[in-house]
Amino acid sequence: MYKEVLISVDENEVRMALLEDKVLEELFVERKEGRGIAGNIYKGRVEAILPGMEAAFVDIGLEKSGFLYVSDVAKEVDILEDMVATYGEEEAHRLERGKRSYPSVSIEDVLKKGQEILVQIIKEPMGTKGARISSHISLPGRFLVLMPTVEHLGVSRKIVDRTERERLKKILQKIRPPGVGFIVRTAGEGKGKKELLPDIRYLMDLWRRVEKTAQRYSAPHLIHEELELICRAARDFFGEDINRVIIDSREEGGKLRRFLKSFLPALRPRVETYRREQSLFSAYHLENEIEKALNNKVWLKSGGNLIIEETTALISVDVNTGRYVGRENLEQTALRINLEAAQEIARQLRLRDLGGIIIIDFIDMESERNRKRVLRKLEESLKRDRSKTSIVQYSSLGLVEMTRQRTRENLSRVLCNSCSYCQGRGVVKSIITISIDLQRKLKAICSRTEEKEIIVKAHPQVVSHLLKEDREKIAKLEKQFRRKKILIKEDHDLQLEKVKFLSSRGEDLDSK
Repeated sequence: MYKEVLISVDENEVRMALLEDKVLEELFVERKEGRGIAGNIYKGRVEAILPGMEAAFVDIGLEKSGFLYVSDVAKEVDILEDMVATYGEEEAHRLERGKRSYPSVSIEDVLKKGQEILVQIIKEPMGTKGARISSHISLPGRFLVLMPTVEHLGVSRKIVDRTERERLKKILQKIRPPGVGFIVRTAGEGKGKKELLPDIRYLMDLWRRVEKTAQRYSAPHLIHEELELICRAARDFFGEDINRVIIDSREEGGKLRRFLKSFLPALRPRVETYRREQSLFSAYHLENEIEKALNNKVWLKSGGNLIIEETTALISVDVNTGRYVGRENLEQTALRINLEAAQEIARQLRLRDLGGIIIIDFIDMESERNRKRVLRKLEESLKRDRSKTSIVQYSSLGLVEMTRQRTRENLSRVLCNSCSYCQGRGVVKSIITISIDLQRKLKAICSRTEEKEIIVKAHPQVVSHLLKEDREKIAKLEKQFRRKKILIKEDHDLQLEKVKFLSSRGEDLDSK
């Protein structure tokens, strides 16, 4: 598989695209204003204790307080190797504390209001929720992740060979400093003492700098900031399987080469500076692909399609035959589309960075064998995903349930806002509905006001409907309220659903 990384830098943002065999698989966007904060370390002050949730709110100097579960602060909690989950990208790891409450440990036993505590962001603020934080700090290097607050040795679950896992653990046991823990990242597979020791020295030196900075400042204060997107990505998921890196900034390209010299020297010669007049993403036709990633409908090559809907609780994916009618029987038609859909769904989850609970409604199939084929295809396609995923078998309703780890805002939340017309509903009222609501309000205003003249201002489409289809109804209202005159006027600045009811003096009659 031919892998390319394209990096576009301008004064507003940095965009990085991962292409596999010329197909856009992942997109990362980091704005100069509003950089992501996952991985940042803060000195915070406990703001409130929530015994009922075994959690606390911690002021870390951001708009919203961080949310800290007892399992992310209690040192008595055992840390199990199977709790090691994806940290950032494929090779990075964090400790995800499995249970959020423990009978033997109360939040009130380990934290007090007003207490200062060193914490790290493990999940970005999302929507109305503040950041998820942990006092169990983890500092990633190229081959290792340092856990300075716990004595634990672990190996990435993506290193599946038992002999290799034991070999790496034995090396760590001999060379690690006392009192700290390490996890070997996927990039550490096959490495020895020679490669791991420099990582240990770098990470221990970084942790000592964090401790010294924390001693100098009182809470709330930023103590350590995670790397910017380009170097962070190079550390976390660049590997020797990357065939080419193209960047359109000489300055940032120089920083990347210097970074790679220490972390991944083999990749340094593969970094190219893009110098053409046409923008990098346009030259590779990525702008159109990004636009498509913001649509809820995704067309498959066969003519079928996916409908992807995001809600607060979950992501739903509906698979449809679309324009594809097939040449065989219905079962084979469904199988063909479902197999293609399974592969595309895995790609869309990575590209859009969708996470949480995901429900997939594949086209119904009678054959149990065919359903298993579709599940295997989905599992196989998800193996390239750096985020942790888990698939449940078909439910009793014929739906596939799965989860995908979510650590930051998805692509649509980064690039888009809720529609000012529909306020995030995804639909707007029809002209007929707006007209009926308008007449109902108008009748209520006419019955309670002493004004002789009522001016109705609305969107041109609404006004056109009122003056044509509903002209007689407006005239009937004027006749019912004999002493009142109703004037209908266009206002191009009004949204479709917005209507104003004014007096001749310009007073708002709807608020009275």
